[in-house]
Order: sequence, then structure tokens, then C-alpha cells
Amino acid sequence: MFKKTKSFLHETKSKVGLVHGFTACIGAVILSYLSTLLLSIFLEGDYAVKIIPSMITAPILMSIWGIWILFSKTRYIALKKTFFSSSFLLICLYFSINGF
Repeated sequence: MFKKTKSFLHETKSKVGLVHGFTACIGAVILSYLSTLLLSIFLEGDYAVKIIPSMITAPILMSIWGIWILFSKTRYIALKKTFFSSSFLLICLYFSINGF
């Protein structure tokens, strides 16, 4: 079973499949949300000043993150990009809230 799953994740595809596309969509939404959350923490001002740039940049970042994940060669690399990028953004978010 693990051998079959491993070969499925590491298989190079010339076309974008359902798993690859779904990973890119969900990963783009998560990474865009974390990026805009990090942006709103660094901005100073009232709530409107913090939320408007995040609302404008969220779809742009979603497209950029999605294309970056979608151009991965294998499904494993797409999952790895999503996991490590979200981990990095969560660590940055943690340190920006709590400090060093």
C-alpha cells in the first residue's frame, strides 16, 4: 500500500490531475490567508487600515501561490511546497505576535 501511494505521489505528470489541482487550490487559499494575516499584523492603524490592503492583496496572492504550486513536477513536490511554506508562514506569524 505504501509503495503504491509513494509511486502515485512521485509520478511525473504532463497534465494537471485532480489531486495536483486540488492541492494547488487549497494550498493557495491557505497560504494567501496566512500571508494577508501576516501583512495585517505588520500594518499599524485602525481596523479599516489593516483590513483593506489584505482584502485587495488576497486574490492576487492566491493566484501567485496557486501558480507556484501548480507548476510543480510531481504531486509530492506540490504537497511539500504547501506544507513547508505554510509552516514557514506560521512560524513567522508566531514570532511576529509573541516576539523572539
